[in-house]
Amino acid sequence: MDSDRPAAARTETEKSPMELFSSITIHGLANSPDGQPVPYTLERGTSFPPQLFIYASKAQFEWPFDMSPQTVPSSGMHLELELSDFIERGRCGHVYEVRVIGVSARPDLPTSPPNFPLPPLCIKLAEPNRLRCIAREAWFYEKLGEGSVQGTAVPRGFGFYTAQCALSQVIPWRERNWEYHDEVAWVRRFLQRRGYSDESALRTLPPDSPVWTQLDDAEVDRHDWLKLEPEEDREDFADDEKGSNMNSIWKHWAWKICDPQDIGIIVMEKLGPGIEGNCHNGKLDKEQGKEVRAVLHDVLSAKIFHYYDVRPEQFVEATTSEICPRHGYAHKWRVLDFDRCNALSSDPLNLRRAAEAIERIPDNTTRFYFSA
Repeated sequence: MDSDRPAAARTETEKSPMELFSSITIHGLANSPDGQPVPYTLERGTSFPPQLFIYASKAQFEWPFDMSPQTVPSSGMHLELELSDFIERGRCGHVYEVRVIGVSARPDLPTSPPNFPLPPLCIKLAEPNRLRCIAREAWFYEKLGEGSVQGTAVPRGFGFYTAQCALSQVIPWRERNWEYHDEVAWVRRFLQRRGYSDESALRTLPPDSPVWTQLDDAEVDRHDWLKLEPEEDREDFADDEKGSNMNSIWKHWAWKICDPQDIGIIVMEKLGPGIEGNCHNGKLDKEQGKEVRAVLHDVLSAKIFHYYDVRPEQFVEATTSEICPRHGYAHKWRVLDFDRCNALSSDPLNLRRAAEAIERIPDNTTRFYFSA
């Protein structure tokens, strides 16, 4: 099979979306240090593997796949984009439409229009203080891209990209509707209570200053939406033998207000409007409820459990009509936002209990959010 051949030996039309690109340049994302608009280049980043999860009591840990992050493609192309309209804000980042300018073999070469099909694209730009969440979501895109779920039940993902620059350089971060502004205000109050004028004082503090420890201790869980994941193994969570979770570069990553800042972006297929606008009186009808459950079952077929944080606003209209191999027809909706999903043990009891939980998601509801 073509998919069994190394990525470098396959053409762009034979590669999966996650294998296509090794780097991206975005126009309109950032300024130079002196405030001038500049194209900004990001390289493929490493995703953040979760621990394996047991949903059903008495189930056993059975690893359904290699938990390691996907190897960054060394032979991928370079994608040049232009930032366009704002689409939506979320818990971990904001989504923007992007225009494809072109592709090239390397970032230092001129781009030209791609000679392979690309759907309309958008980017999810991480909140500065929620980058770990985007790195986790990228891991789920990688796993969902290994089968037939991407493009039929979830959007196509085109990779996770990272870079560093000053907080003030990223143009969208200046807008007041970003959650991290609340964190900045909180840090400033923290420092002012200790006699510092503002966060610029952090640049002069020595690494062993007790302020760093106090700040880290005080900020723990304030900016990290992965806080429910245990730091050590317990009965219902376990790392793999390689320690893919524990040894990840993201395991102990924490946002700091001082520069340089880490930037994280997921490039994905741009889809249509959300299901909420198609609901009667804001509630799902019987057919919509059936479709929501069908899409979640497709995700579950990849041993990924999208349940504890699933909400109506995460279902958006498909813009293509690929046939779902599990159901034999094209789904109208795609599900988004995977940072709080679980990678499930493939113990049959575990999968059966998870499937039963999805079937309990009701019709005729404005919410199907499960907090426990």
